[in-house]
Amino acid sequence: MSALSQLGNLVSLVSRPRRRGRPSSQGSLIGSQDQILPAGRPRTQTLRQLDIPELPLRPILFSYEASRSLLEMSTWSLEFATCLRILSQNVFQDEDGSVHSWKLKLDQDNPENNPDSYVRGLVEDFKNRYHGRDEVLGGQILEPAVRSMCGLGDSYMELGIERDGSGYSIARSMYLPSLSIFVDEDEHGGIQHYRQQIRVNPGEDDIIWPGVHQARILHFKSPNTGRYGLVPGLPQIDSWEDIKNSTADVADAARGASILPNVHTMPPDKGENYKNSYREDYESRQREGIIMDLFLGNGAKIEKLAAATPTLKPLLDHHLQLRYKMMFPGVPVFLIPGLGLEQGASKELGAAPALAYGKLINTIRSYLAKQIIWAIGVEVTLNRGYEYWLTQRPKVELEWPNFITQEVPGLNPSPQDEETAQETFINVNGKTAKTLIR
Repeated sequence: MSALSQLGNLVSLVSRPRRRGRPSSQGSLIGSQDQILPAGRPRTQTLRQLDIPELPLRPILFSYEASRSLLEMSTWSLEFATCLRILSQNVFQDEDGSVHSWKLKLDQDNPENNPDSYVRGLVEDFKNRYHGRDEVLGGQILEPAVRSMCGLGDSYMELGIERDGSGYSIARSMYLPSLSIFVDEDEHGGIQHYRQQIRVNPGEDDIIWPGVHQARILHFKSPNTGRYGLVPGLPQIDSWEDIKNSTADVADAARGASILPNVHTMPPDKGENYKNSYREDYESRQREGIIMDLFLGNGAKIEKLAAATPTLKPLLDHHLQLRYKMMFPGVPVFLIPGLGLEQGASKELGAAPALAYGKLINTIRSYLAKQIIWAIGVEVTLNRGYEYWLTQRPKVELEWPNFITQEVPGLNPSPQDEETAQETFINVNGKTAKTLIR
């Protein structure tokens, strides 16, 4: 029996939840937004003190080191993390820089192609629905899904289903730790259950969503042949390790080039007593403060030691190339402060990266839309039945803000086009983008 045909059983799931594993105290929610450690309860304060947001329990391509590196990159890499932040924002930004949510796409010329009034009203309510101060599935609640999906390959959200006087509704939503969730499939690729593990290996205390419980889980992922999403940053893991080493090398070289030791050359006719007395007197003056005057014997001199590396340019060029390699695939270089200021970088871009970036935005929106429509289908099926949803599903399409393909300032033929490009660039990317086009 397919997952969609099982959705009718969600009524019994809501009224009489059948839970395996650790019980939940969050009403209609089963999982935990915090990583669950073997002690048996979330240790939120401890996790926040770590240098990565969660401990990877699920290996990516059979490698825990890859999982940890991707978490580090998504958190600490200036280039990669900034790309994820900009990308997650641009998915929901309009051409004027404002942030909007998804909405139902309606055919004004052919009304018969639109969903009926019940579905239209439900979708309108759904995208504006709140649980307290937090959106359920509209507004900016999906930005973390974009960051996790693009950075780690997957993002998981659990839907909280509750019953009120008018029927069943998705009343809240909650993200689950991406690298603590496992997808168990059968030999034909059918999902058997989702599992939030406590340890590296499965255990009795794990939280499990079997059977119709699966309808609660939204799995945001980029398409892949396996059960998990494709991780675009996998080829950049080696560059991340290199850039960490290179950053330390640049810092050490910069300190060495700017803080060179003084060489005190004594006159050739002076003995050890003179040298020791001079050193003691000089060190005593250093402890007192700035040395303003020195009285040296004939033939003595003080000079700076010559730098071992006369120029840092080769080291800086290598470091810059590593920074370029840390860019998220498809995001234009001119969006990243520092890289966009490099001489010739913006002029070499042309319009092709901006066009590719627009396509990347639309592709990510399609991944989000798939899961949003699934959530709409869950609520419709609970209240009107699966057969009714089958008649409405082909008519449900989502529409997104009008994100235009940005033109790069400095490449436009006329002053009018250049002014428009600069204004749009600043609106979409924020006031800090002004520094890139001055």
